[in-house]
Amino acid sequence: MSSKRVRLIFLTGIILIALIIGTSVLINAFLQDTHQIPLPETSAYASESDGTGAAASNGLKHVLITTDNVQTVIATMKRQTSYSRHVKVESVNTTGSAVYEINSSVYNDTAALKVSNAGINENILVTPDTLYIWYDGDKSPYERPINSFGDEKNTSDEYQKMMSYEDVLKIDKSSIKAADYMEHYDENCIYVQYADEPLGYITDCYISVDSGLLIGAEQYDGNTLIYRMTTSDYKPGAPDLSVFTLPNGRNPVSAP
Repeated sequence: MSSKRVRLIFLTGIILIALIIGTSVLINAFLQDTHQIPLPETSAYASESDGTGAAASNGLKHVLITTDNVQTVIATMKRQTSYSRHVKVESVNTTGSAVYEINSSVYNDTAALKVSNAGINENILVTPDTLYIWYDGDKSPYERPINSFGDEKNTSDEYQKMMSYEDVLKIDKSSIKAADYMEHYDENCIYVQYADEPLGYITDCYISVDSGLLIGAEQYDGNTLIYRMTTSDYKPGAPDLSVFTLPNGRNPVSAP
């Protein structure tokens, strides 16, 4: 056999091996629904012990967001405990549409909300044990204990007509259709899409990596948008405590 023919066979073998390796890499990449994201080393959104984080040479922690581990990542995110922001909720149903503008102030475990809709301002104060509700001009608030019998709302998120990302932790993993890391309104976010199987709704949630708060959500019935929540004017830290004052002058937050 000539040396020229030997070289040709040798080169052909190398090319075949390279093609096999390249094809294998591409197949593995397409089979995994993952996205690698950098998080600050000081954050505690994922621990290295649970398999979702690994130290990087550039001083950042890298997390792989997948449909399998996104619930674990969300569960370990640090949520800002004191802040203020504006929330806008647009809802569409069989009876029509509604837009709610909500000024939200949160101080540790207490939230003060001013919910405006069609020119009506409803004030809601949610403390760990008591709910207060009054309208502009009222002299005293409606008051009752949290978790009263027959009460379907127990958190400030629910009174803001928001989808709480904690709900994502309760759904079956098979209902999660997509998970990723992306920019949403100029914020780095964990993105989750899940299906409400009985109703057929598809929900998209965007959770800020910086604050741990849900900053956006959309829900679709087929191709029809039926719910949208957006946020703006976010300010971390304790708000002005005067916003927690009841119409009778009492302030559950600053009171001794």
